[in-house]
Amino acid sequence: MEADEEVALKRRIKRDGMERGYPEDDVLYKWNNHVVPAYKEFLLPYRESCNKVVLNNLDTPDDIIRVTEEISAELKAKFC
Repeated sequence: MEADEEVALKRRIKRDGMERGYPEDDVLYKWNNHVVPAYKEFLLPYRESCNKVVLNNLDTPDDIIRVTEEISAELKAKFC
């Protein structure tokens, strides 16, 4: 799963504020000092070797359903 950095940060601020009660400055500190550096060091270098990269920039049910159906069809074809 991949989303533009701007989209992912907005989602994290919203989630961490609503569900966890974290202040925005705390979320931003963690984002800039832990999340982004870890992503760049441990995930980004392996992006090209992934079987599938799912872009997750929109919050529409149609996109989620489409991706779920694609993955299900691929798995059925592979294992049935």
